[in-house]
Amino acid sequence: MKSLYNEILCEVQTAVNATENYSPELLVRELLIHGSLSAAVSALDECDNLSTQAFALLH
Repeated sequence: MKSLYNEILCEVQTAVNATENYSPELLVRELLIHGSLSAAVSALDECDNLSTQAFALLH
């Protein structure tokens, strides 16, 4: 699970650092976008063994 978190955080950090207008709202928006995308991809990819329900249980 840590690798999943690290992947999401790395993508978010790259997206947030790409803009000069950093704001907490931008960080939250990017976290939601990349987290949702990862959940959708994982739910469709049986090799990840991570269902949408399992993703919802992550803290």
